[in-house]
Amino acid sequence: MIDDKAVAGYKAFNWKEEFKEVFDKGGFDVVIGNPPYVRVEFVTKRDVEFFKKNYMSASGKFDLSSLFIEKALTILNKKGKVSIISSYQFIYTSSGIGVRNFISKNSRADFLIFSSGNQIFESATTYTGILNFVLRESDFITIKKAKAENNEISILEIMDIGNSDFNKEKVIVSNAPLINKLKGSDRTYFGKQIGTAKTGVVTSADDVFSFHMNL
Repeated sequence: MIDDKAVAGYKAFNWKEEFKEVFDKGGFDVVIGNPPYVRVEFVTKRDVEFFKKNYMSASGKFDLSSLFIEKALTILNKKGKVSIISSYQFIYTSSGIGVRNFISKNSRADFLIFSSGNQIFESATTYTGILNFVLRESDFITIKKAKAENNEISILEIMDIGNSDFNKEKVIVSNAPLINKLKGSDRTYFGKQIGTAKTGVVTSADDVFSFHMNL
C-alpha cells in the first residue's frame, strides 16, 4: 500500500518494480483478494498522511479495505478483472465518497452484498460483499442483495444505481419502486431534511471510552 521507503522503511512495496515483467505487458489479468478491515483510528499518523496524499479513497474516516480496492484497480491491465471479498460499508457512508468516486470514474462494478444478519465469517462481524470490477466506463453500478445459506447463495434483489446517485454523500440502496412511491406521496418527508445524523454510537477515542476490567 505504501511504496515510499521514507514512510514505510523496508516494508515499502513498489508493484511496478517488483513485477516489472507484468507491468511491461500492461498489468495483472486478475486480482483476487480479501483485504483487512482496519479503521483509520488504528493507522499511524504518518501512514494516514501518505494515504490522503496518494489515494482518492482516503476520504474522511476511511477504512484500509477501501484503499485496497483502489490499489487493485490501479495494478490491473485494461482487460483485467478484480474480485474482492470485503466490507461494503463504503457504499452507504459519507467517508466512502472517495472510493465511490474512484470506482465510478475507473470501472464497471458489480456488487453481491449480504445483510448484517447474514454473517459470512465466523471470526468477524461485518457487512460482507463480493465486489467485482472491470476497467471500462459505465453509467451505473449494479448491486445484488443476496443471502447465503447451506453453502448456497440466493439473489434477493438486483438494483442498478446511476453514477450521479452513487457519488452523493449518502447512498440509498433499496427497492426503487418503493422509493419512488414514497417520493411521490405528500404524506411523507422522504428527501426532506428534518434533522442531521452524522453517525450512530461511535467513538474515535477508543482508549478513553473502551476498556476492560476484571470483575
